[in-house]
Amino acid sequence: MSAFVLDASVTLSWCYKTALNESSAKVFEATAAGKAIVPAIWSYEVTNFMATAIRTRRMNENERNEFIGWLIVQPISVERSLLPRLLRATLAIADRFGLSGYDAAYIELAIREQLPLATFDQGLRRAAEKGDVPLLC
Repeated sequence: MSAFVLDASVTLSWCYKTALNESSAKVFEATAAGKAIVPAIWSYEVTNFMATAIRTRRMNENERNEFIGWLIVQPISVERSLLPRLLRATLAIADRFGLSGYDAAYIELAIREQLPLATFDQGLRRAAEKGDVPLLC
């Protein structure tokens, strides 16, 4: 499998055994092989989920620490881009597809790098289909 853009929704599905499925397992294998690239916002989305998971008691601190320890050793690449280009392109995509700036960052990266997108987020899936971005799962 070639490189792809990894969305936080797929990443976070790996937290819970009950959320694992064939698609998330396929993406996990590709991630472990060093094929995943993420926009910078990904780390903040994962951090937000982890903070919320403790407050809502979806996981305890030991589970969270174990997942974070596992996640930080995965070979996931964070994209690098010049700020003016990134702001303009991401904003144009947010406007075009009615997305948040956060979600538009995933579509922008996939378009710019000509990579498929791995996401379980339905809004991102619809935008990817409208924008001719291939979906990995």
